[in-house]
Amino acid sequence: MRPVRVLILYTTYGEGHRQAAKAIDEAFSLIDSGAEVILCDLLSESLPLWNGLTKYIYESMFTIGRNWYSYWYYKTKEAKSFIPYLEMISLPGLSSLQKLIHKVQPDLIISTFPTLSRMASILRAKQKCAAPVWTIITDFDFHGNWYHPACDRYFVACDSVKQDLIQSGCLPNQIVISGIPIRRMFEEAQAPNTPDRDGSFRVLVTAGALGVLSGSSSLVEDLCRVGTKENEITVDLVCGRNERMLQRAQQLKQEYPNLNVYGYVERMDVLMRSASLLITKAGGLTVSEAIALYLPMILYRSLPGQELENAKFLEMSGAAVIAGMSDEVVSILRQLATDNAKLVAMRQAAFGLRKANAAHCIASEAIEYHSKITLESVT
Repeated sequence: MRPVRVLILYTTYGEGHRQAAKAIDEAFSLIDSGAEVILCDLLSESLPLWNGLTKYIYESMFTIGRNWYSYWYYKTKEAKSFIPYLEMISLPGLSSLQKLIHKVQPDLIISTFPTLSRMASILRAKQKCAAPVWTIITDFDFHGNWYHPACDRYFVACDSVKQDLIQSGCLPNQIVISGIPIRRMFEEAQAPNTPDRDGSFRVLVTAGALGVLSGSSSLVEDLCRVGTKENEITVDLVCGRNERMLQRAQQLKQEYPNLNVYGYVERMDVLMRSASLLITKAGGLTVSEAIALYLPMILYRSLPGQELENAKFLEMSGAAVIAGMSDEVVSILRQLATDNAKLVAMRQAAFGLRKANAAHCIASEAIEYHSKITLESVT
């Protein structure tokens, strides 16, 4: 039997969609070394100008466009009248995707980004794509942009997303509550009630791969002052690919010896495992990695929209605390640094949310589906 051939579509609007795609690719290689997986950043490779413009707009949302993005997200969250617009913004990539599908001839298409899922589903509906389309929703919140009636299967983070999909018209047997796929390096965790690592208190501050956490420099300075006064808090700052932030942080390090500064970090699991607390915005992949390692979170300045909804979900679950201003972060940090019982409770809440081996689940289902279809075709 010929091994399965899978086309995985992703984008680099933030790092999460790419990391989810990489996690699924990694799972295929571990389960079936013969599986042929083609990873494609379709918008970047086929429509570089359009991709560059829309990516710039996306990154601007974290600073000057926050209110506009919030308005757009909530206005269109459940509005079926918005579907024609979604179809329109999908048009530029349809021809490129159709050519790619014709070239690759995949048995299955997996997408980690809503616009790409819609493109593939449109082609599926028009019978221009024979391969089933599977969509990976990479947040704990559902937006109507993710749904298309021609999509064959959805993999989601939690039951509330499943219920929203059903409300949109999706059949329950098309939905798998798999969790959000993360790389294998995050899957091995200590017990949730493990005391702090070496008796010290380490705070990990991440600004995302693009380094777009608003106000992070002043926040880090405030956190370093707390550590200096109490002589027990170490701050690890990950600046991502933001060179300006990295330079500013390196200047701060000269003043605060309890500050460690990093640029883009591939092995985030190493820093997370040594941390007592994570301060970050609530991107779906980042918080899923933290959940996998039972790492308590302060969710700071999350983008209104899916990130804010992720933050609300996690706070309600007990695994995180939301902070809107830097002084709130400092206040919460002071409390948690001296309240190990609260930290243990937050770890246990993360344990309750954890969906182990989501990427393995998706890859296994794909291989099983391919085997079933292949056997049916020869009998």
